Amino acid sequence: DLAVRWGAAFLAVQEFAKSLTRAWWHLPGALVIGLPSAGLEPALKALIAQEARRSTELRSGEVQAALKTQQALTLAAVGSPLIGTVFTRWASVGPPAPRFAWHYLVCAAAALASGALHAVIASRRA
Repeated sequence: DLAVRWGAAFLAVQEFAKSLTRAWWHLPGALVIGLPSAGLEPALKALIAQEARRSTELRSGEVQAALKTQQALTLAAVGSPLIGTVFTRWASVGPPAPRFAWHYLVCAAAALASGALHAVIASRRA
C-alpha cells in the first residue's frame, strides 16, 4: 500500500524530470530522483493479481502470463528503432529553450493516475 502511494508520486516526478531532458546527463539524474519508485512495479503487479483472483476466475499463472505479454509488447514498442529516431529528431530540432517531451508527460500522468486508482480501490476495500 505504502509502496504504491509513494512510488507513484516519485515515478511521476521522475517522468516529469525526464520530460525536460536537454543533455545526456539529465536522464540518469531523473532516474536517481525516481529511485523510491523502484518497488512500484512489483507492488502494482501484486495488486493486479490479487484483484484478478478476487473478481475473475483466472488462475495466477494466467494473470502473470498476461502481465508478461503486456510488458513484452511495451518493451518491443519502446525499444523499436522508430522511437530512437523520433527521440533523436526531437532532441536535434527546435529552439534551445527547454521543451517538454510529451511522451514523458503522458508517463507522469499515468503514474499519478495509478496512484489515484490505487487510493480509490483501497478506500472501497475498507
